[in-house]
Amino acid sequence: AVAQTVISATDPRIQYSRTWETPAICQYLDDGSLDPGQPGCYNFGSNPCADNFTMARQPGASATLKFRGTAISIENINQPVGGPTLVTFNLDGTDETSNLAPVAGPLTCPDAIFKQDGLDAGNEHTISITLRAPPISDQPDDSVVIFALKQFTITGGDASGPGSSSSSPSHTSSPGSGSQTGGSTPSSTPNMSNSESSLSSSTSSVSSPSS
Repeated sequence: AVAQTVISATDPRIQYSRTWETPAICQYLDDGSLDPGQPGCYNFGSNPCADNFTMARQPGASATLKFRGTAISIENINQPVGGPTLVTFNLDGTDETSNLAPVAGPLTCPDAIFKQDGLDAGNEHTISITLRAPPISDQPDDSVVIFALKQFTITGGDASGPGSSSSSPSHTSSPGSGSQTGGSTPSSTPNMSNSESSLSSSTSSVSSPSS
């Protein structure tokens, strides 16, 4: 079988533009109960489908990865809040746009939302993800545009560019306003208020934001 390489959303080889956040994931105790003292964490339940993720809420925010390989796929995190979000995937200059809708319930990891195979392993490829706001008439008045990235998966190759674990963003459980822009690694604090985020609760379910 051809080897696959997973590039997590916090890998420093991903170049982010505008504001991206690295929210903290709620941790659970051995008895299955939620570990207290984690304000602002994001609740996947006691068996999370992701170790980390990055999130953007600003139209025009983008994430770009250069790589070599024969195939590429992208996985995201389903959010239970927000309005429709248009996301454009650009692979080597060719655009493909998807309309993502919020999914009720806890945070989940769906199947890949973008896949492309048949690539030339001898060439360097560029894949980018860009958020785009749908027409305002398609959104509820209180909608929030959200895209959460879990990982890229490369078949038969690896990502290009410098990689240093020391430059990866760290996790935090406290919400804040920190952000980094202009091709940098994402902020380590969730830049989202409690009324908009999928925050911790005593169960694995997450409620929609209040109006």
